[in-house]
Amino acid sequence: MVVALMNTIFDLLKPGGRALLGNFHPANPDKAIMDHVLDWKLTHRTEGDMHRMFRASRFGKAADRIYFEEQGINLFAECSKRA
Repeated sequence: MVVALMNTIFDLLKPGGRALLGNFHPANPDKAIMDHVLDWKLTHRTEGDMHRMFRASRFGKAADRIYFEEQGINLFAECSKRA
């Protein structure tokens, strides 16, 4: 499903355009609370997971850049559409 979303984003981008996708990282210290107490079961993804999904999509390559917010819980993968 995520790769299908990435493909739609790719199709909507102009050449040279960039996509930015965020995800919770498995190192999230609140994962257990979110899963079991809040019953908020998210798919946590690593940097490698994000790279693999971009490669599997129409982008056809790994993310150009991956970075984290200050707490290190959320990662953001940025990928550009080739010009």
